[in-house]
Amino acid sequence: MSQITRATLTIYVYEPYGKRTSKQERRGSSVCRGLGRRFSPCTEAIVTQQDKNTQTLNLPKDPPLVAVGETSRLVFHVSPLSGQGLLSDQTRAALRAILKLNGGAQIVHIRAFSAGNGDVRRIPQIVADVLGDKHGPLPSISVLQVGALTMHDAQIELEAASVGKKEVNKAGLTFHAAETAVATDPTTPLKSLLQKSVDQLAAKMNGKQALSVTCFVSDLDDAAALTPMIASRFPGAATNLVQPRRLAWQTEASCEGVSRDGGLKAERIAFSGSQVAFGDTEKTPRWLFNGWIGHSVTPVRRVLRMRTW
Repeated sequence: MSQITRATLTIYVYEPYGKRTSKQERRGSSVCRGLGRRFSPCTEAIVTQQDKNTQTLNLPKDPPLVAVGETSRLVFHVSPLSGQGLLSDQTRAALRAILKLNGGAQIVHIRAFSAGNGDVRRIPQIVADVLGDKHGPLPSISVLQVGALTMHDAQIELEAASVGKKEVNKAGLTFHAAETAVATDPTTPLKSLLQKSVDQLAAKMNGKQALSVTCFVSDLDDAAALTPMIASRFPGAATNLVQPRRLAWQTEASCEGVSRDGGLKAERIAFSGSQVAFGDTEKTPRWLFNGWIGHSVTPVRRVLRMRTW
């Protein structure tokens, strides 16, 4: 039998003269009744030791700055967009979709594109709360505030790198940096710029299988025509299209991606989360880079790709 601790909780409520009180409200200790008609005591409360234990909540763990995954087993997925609910609801739905796509495998890294007005600082905490300890160690997280996504009212989209069960990249991987195609003429259509960027990325891959492709364009007004261009050129890859700025000052497009059978044959790859610094002087990026190298990726021998927003 659990130990029961009895505690008396008395709250005094002011009542004007002449107001009738119920029998339960008039019941109380003699000390309470001795205070007169202007105050009536409330009922007593019993608190058990078990209640005290259940009221203690453990804070969610913070995602790590760096997460490591086996190169030969890495798989890539993009969460489907949803326009229903708040940022927190869409984030949880996107995480459940990623776990369904990768078969419940351990997620090593998440890059989150947020286009809503919600507090993006909550996204890492939501990820830690949803994943917890059920799916292995927590992933590193990069949260990027962007201008727009391809679906109206969609506030978040997740790109995930997971460790699968099979060795599907025995010959290694190649991470291709983006090359931006900028229009010299303001009247140049965006579709032709995206086609140029897609062709440049395909030339870099040189016929190798594309695993993940992300394209950035200055405007998503014609997203329905732009998205099939990427998916048809890189079949089977996890593709994504994002507008990085709400209001662009020039027409541009760029594409980056990951392909199989590449030059990177290291046994493991380390993914770093986003690092934030405040300030507008040239010392700010230097301080951020030195701190990132010194504390986050010290065990890593080589930095493959770094992007600044």
